[in-house]
Amino acid sequence: FQKEEFDGGNLVMWPIDLETDTTEKSYDGYDVVPVQPLDTETIAQIDSKEYWQPIAFSFRERDKVRGGRAVGKHVKLETNKALKELMKAINGHMHLDGTGNSSKRIQGFALWVASDPTSSGASPAGVSQSGNSNWRNQFKDNANSSADYLKDLRSLITAAQTAQGRPTFALCNKDFRNTLEGKITDTFQHNPVITSAGSEKMGDPAVGRLYYRAIPIMEDEDWTQYGTSTGKSQAVFLDPETWIIFNANMEASIRNLFEFIEPEKMPQQTANVGGLRAHIAVACIVRRPNAVFFNGFNE
Repeated sequence: FQKEEFDGGNLVMWPIDLETDTTEKSYDGYDVVPVQPLDTETIAQIDSKEYWQPIAFSFRERDKVRGGRAVGKHVKLETNKALKELMKAINGHMHLDGTGNSSKRIQGFALWVASDPTSSGASPAGVSQSGNSNWRNQFKDNANSSADYLKDLRSLITAAQTAQGRPTFALCNKDFRNTLEGKITDTFQHNPVITSAGSEKMGDPAVGRLYYRAIPIMEDEDWTQYGTSTGKSQAVFLDPETWIIFNANMEASIRNLFEFIEPEKMPQQTANVGGLRAHIAVACIVRRPNAVFFNGFNE
């Protein structure tokens, strides 16, 4: 996704157009022309969220890890471990709606690419999605139907290809990838099949990377399912041009996002404690080109 600095104020704000203009534009000669401007714009806004992962060293560890090079390696190991855990937490929260832990988490796919974007119970960025068709993502409930799997997927991606953008990559769980891979290879067999010395099929060499309509399909091991759960297969198709990561952390670069807090000695403890910190906001500024396929049949 695009990365931008947080530019002042307490909230991230951006304008959105809720509806398209359907009024007539042509006129003739002395026709009375409309003078009332459209009033379909509003301001969307979200708040930033903070993340923290500690990096700590006891004096016991300091005593056992001796020498400048050994200490440096140990610090690097602990920092990389903290970075991995912090990124894993943020990645996991990207599948949720941000309401966990008293709404201290980033708002993820379950809010921006909702399985029910007509619901009045959620207002992404403070804008009602129930009454504004231009402020909704695309969605398809497969209803756990094997026969309709490719048809539902086709209609979903067609709906997501709007004048405002189109999905260019997809994230999914293992069930979606396995089912789609089986449907495509069983139906089309575009690629030569590798066989063993006998007649047994060994596999399709193109399945190492799976695509649908030239959209790369990437399985996420941290996937958290949302929507109905009768069918376990699920994926989100995303247009990265419509997503922004705002960095509110003054001490971290846009590229890195994370701030390293130097470990310091804690009072009444023989330990140095620091950590990694992120202060970010994630927003989908145009929702229509993004789509979710859920309740999908699982082979």
